[in-house]
Amino acid sequence: MKLKDLTDSKPVELAEYAVANLIVNEPAFKWWVPLTLKKRNRVIAKVKSKYWRTTHKFGIRVPKLFEEAYRIDEENGNSYWADALKKEISKVLVAWEAYDKGLTPEEIRAGKAPDLIGFQEIGCHMIFDVKMSDLLRKC
Repeated sequence: MKLKDLTDSKPVELAEYAVANLIVNEPAFKWWVPLTLKKRNRVIAKVKSKYWRTTHKFGIRVPKLFEEAYRIDEENGNSYWADALKKEISKVLVAWEAYDKGLTPEEIRAGKAPDLIGFQEIGCHMIFDVKMSDLLRKC
């Protein structure tokens, strides 16, 4: 496959591949990879800043945190955001396995659980949204 075809169809993926395989300084990559990655970073930064500025959608207040979602429900006297959270958590709950050995999360992070070989803590962030068609709350 020609390099030109790849740069036209998947420029960001190809630029990331070039960086990961240390071929960025090759003449075929050197002139366009830095520009492509810089543009990618600008787009990501714009999207992130827009997300954090958005407070309402279709006239409905959109939370950023779990606590804020429950507070909005309490203020409005309904459970729309709580129902959306329950629905989403029930979908991803199968990926979690309970570890009930009497250790606190801090002790597990410190490596005091020898039976957790290859343990890796993964942080997550819930994205809240409102569907346009029926104003359904989504997480």
